[in-house]
Amino acid sequence: MSGQLIGRFEILSEIGKGGQGAVYLAHDPQLDRRVAIKTLRNFAPGTGQLAHEARIVSKLQHPNIIALYDSGEHRNTPYLVYAYVEGETLAQLLKRKKNLPFVQAAEIARGVLEGLAYAHSRGVSHLDIKPANIMIADNGIPMVMDFGLARVPGDQEQPHDPALSGTPRYVAPELISGQRGDFQADIYSVGTMLYEMVTGKFAVGGDSVYEVLNRAAHDKIAAPSTRNEQVDEKLESIILKAVAKNPEERYPGAADMKQALQGYLGEAHEAATAQGDEHSTLEFLLRRMRSKKDFPALSNSISEINRIVSSESASSSKLASAILQDFALTNKLLKLVNTASYGQFGGTINTISKAVVILGFESVRNIAMTLILLEFLQNKAQAVQLKDEIIQAIFSSMVAAQLSVGRKIRDAEEVMVCSMFHNLGKILATFYLFDE
Repeated sequence: MSGQLIGRFEILSEIGKGGQGAVYLAHDPQLDRRVAIKTLRNFAPGTGQLAHEARIVSKLQHPNIIALYDSGEHRNTPYLVYAYVEGETLAQLLKRKKNLPFVQAAEIARGVLEGLAYAHSRGVSHLDIKPANIMIADNGIPMVMDFGLARVPGDQEQPHDPALSGTPRYVAPELISGQRGDFQADIYSVGTMLYEMVTGKFAVGGDSVYEVLNRAAHDKIAAPSTRNEQVDEKLESIILKAVAKNPEERYPGAADMKQALQGYLGEAHEAATAQGDEHSTLEFLLRRMRSKKDFPALSNSISEINRIVSSESASSSKLASAILQDFALTNKLLKLVNTASYGQFGGTINTISKAVVILGFESVRNIAMTLILLEFLQNKAQAVQLKDEIIQAIFSSMVAAQLSVGRKIRDAEEVMVCSMFHNLGKILATFYLFDE
C-alpha cells in the first residue's frame, strides 16, 4: 500500500498485520509528521471495536499511553490515527533478550503502571495488557497501547469478551470464569509480564489455549525464583502479590504496585552503592529520568505548537489543527479563553481558530503551554514545589529585566533569560527526581 492514501494520510509502509486488520506507518501532510494508522477490514467481526477504542483513548492524555490523533473511515474501512513512536514492543524486546535485568524490568513495569493508574483514575480498565501492547520508546519510556478491549463504568458496548479475545497467558482468572473485569485484572496482567521479564518464562504454561486457560483459572503460579534462582525475595513478593488468584489479594490499585516497585528500585540503588560502584548513582538517576515522562517543554504537543508559531508560513489554521489533535487541551483552552479574564475581547470564543485571531499566536501558545504543564503535574506535593520554583524563576527574570533597563544594560532580554534559568537544574531535579 506504499504511496496510497487513507484519508489525508500517505501510507509509507506496513508496521504489522493480523487476521482482522493492519497497522501502517504514514505521513500527515497537514502537520508534516509521521503517524501510525490502525485499520480493521470492513468484513471483520470487530469493526465496531475501533469506534469503542476511539471513544476511550480520546479521553486519555498521558506520557505512558500512546496518544490518539484522529479517527475516520476510508472506503468502508474504519481507521484510527495514533502518534508514531520510534522503538519496539516489549514482546520484540523479550524475543531478542529472553529475560531482562531486574532493575530494567521493574522500571518498565513501573512505567506501565503509571499509565494504568492514570487510566484507572478515569474509570478505564485496559483488560488486554501483554508484551505486544507495550511499546518501549527509543528513550526507554514504556507506553501502553491498544485499548480495544477496555471497559469504562456502565459501558454496555464492548465488542468482545476479554477472556476470549485477550491473550490467554496474561488474562486474569476472574475473566476466564466469566466475571466482569476491573482494575485488578490489569494488575494481574502486569504481574505476569514482570514474571516473564525476570525469568524468561511464561507465568502460565501450556501447549494449547485450553490448557493455558485451565491452568490460569485453577493452578497456582510457581514462584519466580523456581524459574530463575537469582530473583530476590523482595521482587518475588511483589510479583506473587500481583498474580494472586483472588483479586482481593492483589494490590488495591496500579498506584500501589507502582509504589512497591519504586521501593524495590530504591533498595537496588542502595545495594549497588554499597558495593562501591562509583557510577551507580549517576546511572540510577539517568535510568529514573528515562523512565519518567518528558518535561512538558519537550513534549510533542509543545514542540509542534512552537514549530508552527516560529514558522514564517504560520497560519491560524495550522496552529488550530495542532491544538485540535489534543482533545483534552482543546476543551480546556476554549473553557479558559471564555472566562472573565478574557472578557474584554467581547463575545464567545467557540473555536480555536477564532481564539488565535482574537488573542494572537503568542497568547494562544502561552495558554496551551501552561495547560499542558498543569496536566502533567498530577503529584500534588510535586506540583506545589515545582510551582514555587517556577514562580521564583519568573519573578527573578522580571526583577533582572527591570534592573537591566534602569542601568542601561545592553541585551536586557539575555539578562532576563539567564536570571530565569539560574535555577534550571533545581527545577528539572524537582520534576524528574521528586521521589529522590
